[in-house]
Amino acid sequence: MIQRMRKYRLYPTVEQKQGLRAFMGTCRWTYKQAVAHFRKTNVSSAITLRDLNVTQNQRRQRVYPDGMEPPPDWVFDTPKSIRYNTLRKFQTNVKAAFSNKKNGNIDRFQIRTKSRKKDGHNFTFCEDPTNANITHVADESKALLSISNLKDMPIRCDPGLVVTNEIQITNTNGFWYSVIPLFVQPMPYTNAGKAIALDQGLKASLHYQTCAYLTKHYDTIVLPIFSSKDMVKKSSKRNHAYNKMLLGLKHFQFRELLKTKCEVAGKALVVCSEIQTCGRCSRLHLKIGNQDVFECPHCGHAAGRDVSAALNILRFTCAGSLAVYAIHSLKKKRLTISLGLQRVPD
Repeated sequence: MIQRMRKYRLYPTVEQKQGLRAFMGTCRWTYKQAVAHFRKTNVSSAITLRDLNVTQNQRRQRVYPDGMEPPPDWVFDTPKSIRYNTLRKFQTNVKAAFSNKKNGNIDRFQIRTKSRKKDGHNFTFCEDPTNANITHVADESKALLSISNLKDMPIRCDPGLVVTNEIQITNTNGFWYSVIPLFVQPMPYTNAGKAIALDQGLKASLHYQTCAYLTKHYDTIVLPIFSSKDMVKKSSKRNHAYNKMLLGLKHFQFRELLKTKCEVAGKALVVCSEIQTCGRCSRLHLKIGNQDVFECPHCGHAAGRDVSAALNILRFTCAGSLAVYAIHSLKKKRLTISLGLQRVPD
């Protein structure tokens, strides 16, 4: 069983919409308080922030940083679980930022508040499965979703859907939606031995249509590594239109979508790059750049760039797990490829 997120349309009444907007406003205020507290103390623990901004009756004395005060009374009208989930989301965002900085993905970061002007009036909030319930009505196309003190909100969902994990409530273009996780059974299939290698120039087809076609007709899909973020960094800041178009293609989003579709369909997705690998000696040509002809500086092997890469991918994919050793500037450096380990040259 594979867990997937499904988005279902909500049809709340006028009073229920007012309640949902009140929850969103309180969650936004709670998130801003967490950001302000983090900027003053560098503390992002959800438990510490809960004692200051979520719990109404506290035995221990609350100590707030300079310029911060206890939450007003209207904050406690929103259920405690929803406000605490907002703090957990903030803690996750801070941890992700520190992890990206540690791994070298970013140089610096700044935790900012959820601005209405930039992020819109809507704020996604979460509810625990213990406080969320779906009631299915016989002979009705819509079920009833209840969260905390908001009861019986009409929702159009799959028959027999049960809330087993944390759900999200969001608003998109004035329409209310509930994002509910569920478990999907992978489809059985017979391996016909079909494989396909993709180029990164997917501009004409939509992501979903392309993924559906690939998972339907092929058992193994080979996808090259395409880092648009690095290309934008190397590009000139003046070339704003090119950077915007390159990032708008969303190659990473397509790869993640294709990965999830392959998991559900039981197909194999291999992400690799063999452009720099020599097909004869298995060493790397790190200075190939944008040359159309691959000329190995170690053994003198020459071949077309695309032909050499295609043959390497086909050979290494069929061979299974492989390892590559690169020799550059008289220094032996081991490179790890997503395919695993290649043949090690003597």
